[in-house]
Amino acid sequence: MALSDTDKALSDYDMAIKAEPEDLDYYQSRADIYFYRNQFDKAEADFRQMLKVDESSSYAYVGLGRNEKQQEHYDKSLPYYDKAIKLSPSYSAGYSFRAESYFRLHRYSEAAEDIISALD
Repeated sequence: MALSDTDKALSDYDMAIKAEPEDLDYYQSRADIYFYRNQFDKAEADFRQMLKVDESSSYAYVGLGRNEKQQEHYDKSLPYYDKAIKLSPSYSAGYSFRAESYFRLHRYSEAAEDIISALD
């Protein structure tokens, strides 16, 4: 996506959120753009807003974990993945991202278990 397209998308999401502040999809999409732009503080704000709207949003917890993982805060990412997995045990992204954090922490057996769970 070109920079101008991304800026336009962010502007569109801003307007959509103002019009429909309870729609998690808008926050999720905007947070993902911020995440890929390494604007982790803005992504975190959107993920936290998602949790204010719906505290059972597994995607928001995975997003918070990804933010921490991307900044190499692997220990800090684990509780977010744990929460996502507890809320949605069949959501494979929680396991796969947690596996990567475990791997980076040299906790290989736990990483292997999560890879198996993700594939299940």
